[in-house]
Amino acid sequence: MHPFRALFLFMIVSSVSYSLEIVVNYGKENSRDFAVLNIKNDKPFSCLENFNHQGDVTAVECVIDAIPQEGFTPTKTMFFNFYYQMIDGKFHLYIKPNKKQKLFFIPPNLKKNNTLIIKEKPSTSKSWQIIGYEEQIPFLSNQTPIGINFPISIEDAQTPYMPELDIDNKPLKYLKGLDFEAYMSAKALIQKKDYYKAINTINDTLKKYPNTLFKKDFYLYQMIALSHLDPDQNHQDAIITIALNWIKQYSNDAAMPQVLYLLANAYSNIRYHTESQHYYKRIIQEYFQSRYAPLAKMQLAIDLANTNVNLASIYFQKAYGEAKDLASASEIALYWAEFEIQRQNFNNAIILINKIQQGYPQFFLQDPKKTYKTIEFLAKNKLYKNAAQIGQYLSEHTKNQEIQEQISYDLGKLYEKADDFDNAHQANLEYIKKYPESRQIKAVKKRDDSILFEVSGNNEEKLKRYDYIIKKYPHTQQSQKAIELKAQLFIEEKQYKQVLDMRKELGEKSPLLEEAINKLIKIYLQNNDCKNANIYLLQTSNYHLDENEKLKAFDCLYQASLNKNAQVISAGQAQNAKSIEQKLAWLYRDAKNLYQLGEYKPSLMAAKDAFSLALSSKNSQYNDIGFILFFDLAKIGNQNEAFEVYAKLEKLFSNDSRMIEVYAKLLEWQLQNKNETTIQIYAKNIIRLQEKYKIDTFTPSVAFELINSLVRTHKLQDALTQIDILLQKNLDNEAKQKAFYTKGSIENLQNNPNEAKISFEKCLNIHEESPWKNLCSQGLELLNNKN
Repeated sequence: MHPFRALFLFMIVSSVSYSLEIVVNYGKENSRDFAVLNIKNDKPFSCLENFNHQGDVTAVECVIDAIPQEGFTPTKTMFFNFYYQMIDGKFHLYIKPNKKQKLFFIPPNLKKNNTLIIKEKPSTSKSWQIIGYEEQIPFLSNQTPIGINFPISIEDAQTPYMPELDIDNKPLKYLKGLDFEAYMSAKALIQKKDYYKAINTINDTLKKYPNTLFKKDFYLYQMIALSHLDPDQNHQDAIITIALNWIKQYSNDAAMPQVLYLLANAYSNIRYHTESQHYYKRIIQEYFQSRYAPLAKMQLAIDLANTNVNLASIYFQKAYGEAKDLASASEIALYWAEFEIQRQNFNNAIILINKIQQGYPQFFLQDPKKTYKTIEFLAKNKLYKNAAQIGQYLSEHTKNQEIQEQISYDLGKLYEKADDFDNAHQANLEYIKKYPESRQIKAVKKRDDSILFEVSGNNEEKLKRYDYIIKKYPHTQQSQKAIELKAQLFIEEKQYKQVLDMRKELGEKSPLLEEAINKLIKIYLQNNDCKNANIYLLQTSNYHLDENEKLKAFDCLYQASLNKNAQVISAGQAQNAKSIEQKLAWLYRDAKNLYQLGEYKPSLMAAKDAFSLALSSKNSQYNDIGFILFFDLAKIGNQNEAFEVYAKLEKLFSNDSRMIEVYAKLLEWQLQNKNETTIQIYAKNIIRLQEKYKIDTFTPSVAFELINSLVRTHKLQDALTQIDILLQKNLDNEAKQKAFYTKGSIENLQNNPNEAKISFEKCLNIHEESPWKNLCSQGLELLNNKN
């Protein structure tokens, strides 16, 4: 039979009145998987099977008379589906089979003597067990047994319990024997990290002394040794089996958090993440003071790295902050650094690696092979400097001769890729001196000969050297490197335009060119020189600017109507803002810019959020985004919401010149709806504000709309007043003719033919041929005929 696997503790639901524990274990019999589901509670509860017409169990329903404090998430496993319902204040737990299942009653107090054995299954119990299987129920026959139907008990069925020696070898009254010597030998082998030999010693001892008092410690050392072997060599099942048995037998032992951690790691290595996460969380909850609690948080962070980056980052931070010793802090920092590298957060990773190097460099000597893999990982991600520094320390201090020679060979290359040519040269010389008989001597010498770049001397000498390489080795990797070093030197000297002169050699995608452009942008923004800033803002789309610089850059581009470029700067800024003030600033700019680009729907979303934030935060400098919101709504034809926004604008900006455009749009809609009252209100407001700000954008059109509305509502004298006001404006001849015709028509309606005749004659005296002049002529003719 395959070693039994206890895969995970499914859930613990606790309330004021009870504690429910659900544990699922997995195993194999005759190469077939099965699962055992144990349900325990501190008070008796009922579990019943539901059958279909074929006699198969369709579900098990358990009813617990309480309400859980915490939520119970529906969950699927290989054999079971869990969900629940609250019915009449009771917790109904349903377990449905994915394959087949069978319910068993578990008698209480199995470890006590005189345990009663009965045939009948009671209606309630504190413990129930459900077996999930494929075809054949494991270990049992399908035949219906014919057994006793009265309770019996078996005397002295249990073996006595004997306390055992602790892992830290606390004083114990014990006469030395061969098993004690084997124990001390295994302990020494673990300390020497001779794990294979330790495993063999432990196995031999347990065969010879199966009841040794050191059994607990032997199994712990066995798990530790197995955990240090290659995880791909199928040692995880053995660790799981040993750990589960250890936990059952020694649940109160001080080494419990360590064993739980080894068990969780084993599950993680075989990618049973639900189970591993359970045990990590158990360590955190039950053994939060142990050194393994921060390590468990680290492992949870590793598991979450690909699914929930934010939560993984939180776990890494907590784990590092709560580390109990330098060794575990260094381990956490290294895994955290690898996580940051995978997210391309290289600066964060470098800070973490530097902390290990400065605070506890001995960490890299604990497992030289693992450290070598770390160096390879850093180099793969181009963190050559850190890789070289760790490699240097490892080569100088490790006792592993194989790793020492390999890393000594790699050092020259790592330093060279880190542009540390002096150390690269020194590393090559050290390797040649230390390993003169190595087959790789020729390769190292060739590599050393290719180091062309001097790193000593002043900048003038470096420039000469770079120019020499560029000229001597054109179109080669060496010349390209020299070009880049030359550009870097110019950046250090703040000669940014010199870098731009190298644009062709560097290439348009060069980070150095990009850096120089950004440096120039920063200078001009600092001097509030938008004209020159825009020149360089247009030359890149990758801006290395801080928050204030980005706002300034956006404003420069927006003011120059370079809206597409401004949009590049603002993209994502509002969503990533670190404060309400920042968010509001970017929403305000986004809304205005998007409106100018004709992207009215996204502009509407930004404007709506900005207007709401501005009003709620009482930040009045952004209140005028309400104008953009109004016109966005107008553009998409949402008049109802536009009127709501107008009401707020009326309170905030009733005398603002920008209200002229708002009233004009409202007037346009009211002309369509023929609402004479609001036509007159909006027209008068436009005329009032135009008069205040000496603007004639809507002159004379709005005045004529007002006059016509006054006529339609029989306010003829008011209409005449408005015409007289209009005639004082600087009108073109056709507009004057229209005004005099309209005036004469109103005067005729008022039965003032003489005054009407004067108005029509004034119209005719204007030297302009227009339809209005013809109407004036006809009006005058009608008056003369009437007289």
